Amino acid sequence: MKKIDNEYLFIYTQKVKEKDPDKVTSIYRATLERVSEVGLQGLKMAEIAKRAQIASGTLYLYFSSKEELLNSLYRQLKLQQSYLKPVSQAESALPLKLQLKAIWTQALKYRMAHYAEAFFLEQFARSPALSEESKQVSDQITAHLLTLLERAKAELIIKNLPNELLFCLLLGLLKETTSLCQAKQQDLDQDLIENSFLLCWDALKA
Repeated sequence: MKKIDNEYLFIYTQKVKEKDPDKVTSIYRATLERVSEVGLQGLKMAEIAKRAQIASGTLYLYFSSKEELLNSLYRQLKLQQSYLKPVSQAESALPLKLQLKAIWTQALKYRMAHYAEAFFLEQFARSPALSEESKQVSDQITAHLLTLLERAKAELIIKNLPNELLFCLLLGLLKETTSLCQAKQQDLDQDLIENSFLLCWDALKA
């Protein structure tokens, strides 16, 4: 099992009033580990509590239901996807292709370094338990990428296709590239980044 990065789990827990942020981090970590093992459908609060080494009653003091816990974790991880947020003024002056390449590169690096987190985000994004608040956070984080795609379509740089379809293309190639690295126990080197983006761009360009 890949190690869960504590830095990415110790997210905004300082905002949890009268609750131990270390326990919140442990709960998040345990949740990610169990999701990677049994999936969302097989996830049980008692097993999360056991993995986090806390009593089940304590877990319910922090999160009143499994849905509340999963939505909280989803939002916190989404907020850490800084590579999807607007870049500096200098970077925003770059050609759209280079801006998209920068996002692609950081997305690959994120998924390689935080495989369990990325797996959870992809799984829960399609869950009926995803709350409206969580959807709004996700929309805010992906708004910059959507803006870039709309500009690229308007300037006839990429194909004029629905954003949902473009997202499927991007996410599919992203997942397969990192899965290949995982299967081969291969590092994400510059050649792989360049070649994978080349494939992505060839599929996107008008």
